[in-house]
Amino acid sequence: KTYLDLKAAGELPDFEQFPWLDPCPRGLWFNCAAEPDIIKPEVRRALSMLCNRESWAENIWFPPSVPAKGFWTGYPLWDQYINEESKEKWGIFKFDPDAATQTLLDAGYTKEGDKLLRPDGTQLSFETRTWIAMGGCEYLFAQSFVEECQKIGIDTLLKYYEGPIWEDKVRKGDWDLGFWWLCGASVDPIELYQDKVCERAVPIGEEATRGNSQRLCFP
Repeated sequence: KTYLDLKAAGELPDFEQFPWLDPCPRGLWFNCAAEPDIIKPEVRRALSMLCNRESWAENIWFPPSVPAKGFWTGYPLWDQYINEESKEKWGIFKFDPDAATQTLLDAGYTKEGDKLLRPDGTQLSFETRTWIAMGGCEYLFAQSFVEECQKIGIDTLLKYYEGPIWEDKVRKGDWDLGFWWLCGASVDPIELYQDKVCERAVPIGEEATRGNSQRLCFP
């Protein structure tokens, strides 16, 4: 019998329920080679401050949850890997649109009316993407993020791409940023990020076949 059969017949066995954190927290990924904006660490830090993690965990995720404390799921064993000093200094886990705006202004962007402008006078813009269909939690996270971006003068729209199209774009670097999950760490965070090294970061247009499709590189 299936679960639904047992439930309908009132024959479900006794069991205990307990909270369990998903080992794949959802997050905002960046294409760190995307010109002219996302390539800048200051821009990525500012955009992270536009993620209302507390609200998303409480009001969008089901059942309600809590935001991850680092770049991985919140297992206490992994707290030792969190650099609290750096976390406090950069503030990237805090929802703070004012700080986000100031970070961009400090990076050379300017505010003109209701628009944030690049140094060349054009509006700061990019495409926000997800391969989770409308109504899915990750889609709703992205939708909230887009709204916060627009509030401070950034021009961005949310676009959904089906899985195969999305995967091809990510591998070839044809994307700015996107919302999906961060999987791969079962023992320690190094498992998740061990491929985010310069020798695996390939130029945009070239297919990332050895991981690091985010093209993260700190020379």
